[in-house]
Amino acid sequence: MGSKQATTEGSGTGLLSRWLRTVEALPGARFMRAQAENVETQALRHLQKRLQRVSSNDANTAASKAHTAPPNQPPAAHPAATLQALIDRSLNTPPDRAEQEFYQQVLNQLLPDEARILAALSDGNQAALCHVEASSRLGTHSDRILSNVSRIGVDAGVLLTDNMPYYIGHLVDLGILEIGPENKTLASKYEMVETNSQVRKTCERIENELGMKPKISRHTVQLSELGGRLWQNCQAAP
Repeated sequence: MGSKQATTEGSGTGLLSRWLRTVEALPGARFMRAQAENVETQALRHLQKRLQRVSSNDANTAASKAHTAPPNQPPAAHPAATLQALIDRSLNTPPDRAEQEFYQQVLNQLLPDEARILAALSDGNQAALCHVEASSRLGTHSDRILSNVSRIGVDAGVLLTDNMPYYIGHLVDLGILEIGPENKTLASKYEMVETNSQVRKTCERIENELGMKPKISRHTVQLSELGGRLWQNCQAAP
């Protein structure tokens, strides 16, 4: 049985060999075979390059994630835990320490120019301040167009004087400054504020673009009670 199977397999192999020799003997067969092998080689090279690019991209992506992801980042605290921690701190913090933390929190919200304004008003004096409003021709209603214009920034030496309306508004929102009524003794100061380029341009825009009447209201700005305590506390630093 084994001898017969071996004879059959040998016969099959011989037939295949003779068939291949016969095909290769045909005109153009060797050229076609060479072309096929060349196409196969090019396809394998192309596939190899694609695999290399995919592998490189995967490696770069993994490296980028490893670089940007913070190592061992702790999970975010639950809001309830944060609130409870604040309550616990309030129960275990002496009043003087709580006051210092409060002042520090306020100071952390100030810009350098705003600190200059705080220092300029630290003597307790008032500074002239104006708002510019657009009033209807009949005077039945008005809209605020420009707020908190003052020369206190010039006196304080702020770097960005055009930002004074923002600075003063921010300090008022923090409770450090407060705006009061007109002070008649500051008449010359008001006149200087009213010739400010921001005020003049705003008045021109109200007349020419809005077709309304510009109206300038006079006020004062000074340190609030909180602002005074903040300044005094900073002077008593160890």
